[in-house]
Amino acid sequence: VDNYLREQQLFRFRRLVAPHEGEPGSREELSRMRKTIAERMAWREGQREEARAAGRTPRNAVPGPTGEGGGMSAASKIIRTRAESRRKLASALDQIRELVHYDELTGAFNRRSLVARLEQELSRSQRTHVPFCVAMLDLDNFKEVNDRYGHGKGDAVLRGFAAAAQAAMRKTDVFGRYGGEEFAVIVRGARLTDAVTLGNQIREAVQSKKLVKKSTGDILGTITISVGAAEFGPAESPASLIQRADACLYAAKNAGRNCVMSMLPGSQSGSAAA
Repeated sequence: VDNYLREQQLFRFRRLVAPHEGEPGSREELSRMRKTIAERMAWREGQREEARAAGRTPRNAVPGPTGEGGGMSAASKIIRTRAESRRKLASALDQIRELVHYDELTGAFNRRSLVARLEQELSRSQRTHVPFCVAMLDLDNFKEVNDRYGHGKGDAVLRGFAAAAQAAMRKTDVFGRYGGEEFAVIVRGARLTDAVTLGNQIREAVQSKKLVKKSTGDILGTITISVGAAEFGPAESPASLIQRADACLYAAKNAGRNCVMSMLPGSQSGSAAA
């Protein structure tokens, strides 16, 4: 019977069986009540049997952990659906955050995040007078890799380069993809000589890797990079610092590639450090 009806009837039953002073009981009313309860319980049981026969969940049935007949209750389904929706939403948000901050192909910081961290480092250096440098890195003759072996192999080369470069860096350095096959490193707490040393370490690590054809195991060649490094100067903007490092990078290309060129603050020409 319904909860409200049950409570009402139990209250009346107690008053009939053990009436308060001045409230006489009634055997006839107690008998009628028992009969009504028995009839209603019989009717409910009949409804349950009909529902089971038709393969439906009986109305007002109280399901166990998996509902009557082993099936999942409607409430459990709703709870599970909502939990699954929350998990999917959280996963989607994580993917969006990844796309906002990182390059999808290489896993390095993307250009937007790289520039934001460069601005942070610039502010920190102006505040604390701790030096730092920027090194621009570019894969030599990368267009030939794409033209000869296809963009799939080109993507694999970029991923391999990013992994080798990051393995050669310090944990404090910030690495990002500036665009295409051009990358940048923010060398924190370093003078220009330190940035040149790091540039050569990355260059040698990349050159030690072989370009291999997976289907045959044949060695197709090696990949080399050119590097341009510049040290941050007082009152210099991020754009100016990148421009000077980029100028050193192109000087390295013009010097025959596979080398490092650097520039001190206030300088207009680069010096080689092969």
